[in-house]
Amino acid sequence: MKMWWLLFSIVLVISVVVVYVGCGGGSVSAGAGTGNVSMTVIFPPPSDGAAPEDLPNATQSVRITLKPVPAGGGEVVVGQAVSDWQIVRLVTAPPGGGPVSVLITGVPPGLVAVLAQGFATPDGTGDVIAMAMTQVLVAAGHTVKANLITQALCASVQVVPPTLALEPTYVGYITATAYDADGMVLLDADFQWSSSDEGVAIVTEGVLPGTSVVAPPTAEVTAVGEGTCTITATETGSGKSAACEVTVTARPVASVTVLPRAITLFLPDDSQRQLTATAYDESGATIPYAEFTWFSTDGSVATVTNMGLAEGVREGYCQIVAYTGEPPVLQQTAGPESRLAQAGYAEGYCDVTVM
Repeated sequence: MKMWWLLFSIVLVISVVVVYVGCGGGSVSAGAGTGNVSMTVIFPPPSDGAAPEDLPNATQSVRITLKPVPAGGGEVVVGQAVSDWQIVRLVTAPPGGGPVSVLITGVPPGLVAVLAQGFATPDGTGDVIAMAMTQVLVAAGHTVKANLITQALCASVQVVPPTLALEPTYVGYITATAYDADGMVLLDADFQWSSSDEGVAIVTEGVLPGTSVVAPPTAEVTAVGEGTCTITATETGSGKSAACEVTVTARPVASVTVLPRAITLFLPDDSQRQLTATAYDESGATIPYAEFTWFSTDGSVATVTNMGLAEGVREGYCQIVAYTGEPPVLQQTAGPESRLAQAGYAEGYCDVTVM
């Protein structure tokens, strides 16, 4: 498969000859005070044998547009309205490909922009699959030759993988590839990335794992919360896009451990202790993104912050509990049996003695 390498554009072989024909006439007929633009478009054969310097094999027509360069110089914007004049010619590919000569007469003198747009249709409709632009100076008694350097444009985009499953806080990578009308990879394509719901996942230009190099065709997707969203890669030149569906799902918590399992707090100087909670799934693997709610079974004996810092208040015994899921229903009994589990509930606890 051919590839359009970075900084290497396809050469659309169009020789441009601009002749200004004065009032005295010449060998080519033209209106007084105007010139001619002569060019040759070489269509590749409809096969896989086209060389990298040719138009895409899918090219069936080329639209040639001539328009004046705005006063004071500058570039002509594609699709920009022209207030002065414009000349358009459509060149259709012959059966089997080959060169087609074009003579455009009656071109007003001055700096003229020449735009060539390739299409995969014989009537010049649909998406532009290749494009080139140059400027020529139409002047009396002068012949100007120029080659238009064209670039194959993006016809389609593919993202890999098309679907991505992540857990909260986890990171995944998506790569995007742009193809021209022949299915050839455009290595210099640039993409804009977007997320349909940044509450589920956010996307940035990716840094490949193990490197510090930003790779534009790669997106780094960071899962934020449970749900589904779409990550879209849009090729900036053509607007063509493709999407990856991202699903973020948290593993169910099967058990929770609080460490230390038992502590003794001494009033008043040694009355605090930091506790830590860890969640596990059914296989015993840790769930690093699990969120915990902390509480004391008797706040008059010891309290606990939402970060797990326990503090003694008065002498006695209680439990400091860390749980995930729906809050338990508390009963008027002591110990773990006092807490009736609700949906998704899993807990761990520390026995606390305050002296």
